[in-house]
Amino acid sequence: TQSTGKMNSFKHNVDKLIKTKIVCTLGPASSSPEVLEEMIKAGMDVVRLNFSHGKHAEMIEIFNTVRKLSAKYDYQVAIICDIQGPKIRTGSVKEPFTVQPGDKIKVTPDNIVGDKNLVQINYANILEDLDKGDLIFVNDGIVKLTVLGKSDRYLECVVDAGGTISDHKGCNIPSGNLSVDILT
Repeated sequence: TQSTGKMNSFKHNVDKLIKTKIVCTLGPASSSPEVLEEMIKAGMDVVRLNFSHGKHAEMIEIFNTVRKLSAKYDYQVAIICDIQGPKIRTGSVKEPFTVQPGDKIKVTPDNIVGDKNLVQINYANILEDLDKGDLIFVNDGIVKLTVLGKSDRYLECVVDAGGTISDHKGCNIPSGNLSVDILT
């Protein structure tokens, strides 16, 4: 169609001048065929699919839609599939609790129902992989713990940044010394 030819001419000329690419992370509001088509027409170069959210069947549908629209406009839109790495989380707790800077709390890999004194982090090698001074971020970074020492069953930690700990909150261990296998 005429609009397809105009878009290709425009994109070709723009691509000669600009090396920056427009990367769009899709979500529920932006993954319908109609919205994807408008995004491509507006200049989207790369689609990012976040596999941490949504089902694989939905991702396949979006993938196929992007490919069809790319063909329709004769413009290659790249697709980045962002897959989730290993997810380390707190275990269950009796009830959500708040920790304050200076509080002490123990961390264990054992399957327990936690409380303000002892909480599970579901990473089996946590006792082997962490040492004094290592950091643990809980509740996706809100709570910051520093390892003070360890025994054969738990890590003794001090709270550096307080917040709420509840069931199955995301944890991050930035030391990079984790022995967990990851997909590369």
